[in-house]
Amino acid sequence: MAFNFAVVYCFAASIPFVFKTEYGFDLQAQGVVFIALIVGYLVSAPTMIVPYMKQMRNEQTQDPSVSALESLDRLSPERLLWPALLGSVGLPISFFWFGWSAQTHVHWVCPVIALALYSWGNNLLYVR
Repeated sequence: MAFNFAVVYCFAASIPFVFKTEYGFDLQAQGVVFIALIVGYLVSAPTMIVPYMKQMRNEQTQDPSVSALESLDRLSPERLLWPALLGSVGLPISFFWFGWSAQTHVHWVCPVIALALYSWGNNLLYVR
């Protein structure tokens, strides 16, 4: 996790630099780019919640007398790692996508989409 934090902070510092030098964005436009991060975090919420709810329902169908919180406590930690596994794939893909697409001849939307994928994968890793 320490390595992931270091990479995340370095990546966050590179975002304004890339959009200023490669695309000529001013300060306000650089700030608008960060909306892609918010979108990625919002999309990550259902990606985390849906597998947990499905696993709790499966546990409750096996034993109907168990409450929702007890069913979550009964699950082994390994069964709760599916969202983190998805995030661990999305994070490096977003780094390479951002790095290779942040060029003057590539439209600026391409690295912005990579930022949304980055925040999606990052949130999935940190929440678990």
